[in-house]
Amino acid sequence: MLSTAELAQTPITPKDLEGDYNPKETAFVYDFEKSWAKFLKENPKFIPKGKREERMQELKEQVREVEMSKDSVELELQKQLTFLKRSRDALEDLFVNKLQEAVEKRREMHEELSKRLDTVAMADYLQNETLPWQNFLHQVELVSESKSESSSSSSSGQNSGLRRAKPSKRAMALTEQSSGDSSDVELRAYRIDHALLTTHIQMLHKDMERLEHTIASQEEAGKFLTEHNVWAILTKSNATKASTVTPSLATARTAKTSVSPS
Repeated sequence: MLSTAELAQTPITPKDLEGDYNPKETAFVYDFEKSWAKFLKENPKFIPKGKREERMQELKEQVREVEMSKDSVELELQKQLTFLKRSRDALEDLFVNKLQEAVEKRREMHEELSKRLDTVAMADYLQNETLPWQNFLHQVELVSESKSESSSSSSSGQNSGLRRAKPSKRAMALTEQSSGDSSDVELRAYRIDHALLTTHIQMLHKDMERLEHTIASQEEAGKFLTEHNVWAILTKSNATKASTVTPSLATARTAKTSVSPS
């Protein structure tokens, strides 16, 4: 069974009409149907619609609306996806930059701490190196001081004539038990004195370097304590301990008083 639209678009032939038609009239009918079919094709809104066509048109409209809604949702989802990708890329870049900054800062802190540790280690090394020599020189000074009186009394009678430089007391003290005549002993004392002075100068230079490293490490320690407010924390801790101990002492004294005989 043909629909209303199909019936409207079905061409009519002279056979469908009642009566006899001459060739001219038949040609006219064919031309009219051809023109009518062309008109309906160019203007489909004039085609009459039945219930089935109307239902099909409704379904087409619904499909079109669904497709438009789907396209709109897809476009919105694509926008959100693009936004999320950009946000993710921005967060990744920010995280990478912060990570690089943290790594660089940690590397700088490590280098700074290594330098501080090297300073402390160098100060300790120099102290361990100079301390035995300082003790040796101190012991030599003690020995020379203990024997200075006897040396001065024995040489008091030999000060006449031309005055010349003499070895130090500590050099003479170290050569006291040496064998040989006085000129040999004195020459040996000069050499010992030169060696002691050279050693003393070197130890003083090393001690100065040690003090420089010690001062630098103490300054760094003071800076660390100041930056982290360690003194305030210690003061607060001591105050808390004092406030805790005072009631305990008072309780102990009260208990002792109550136990003592009347």
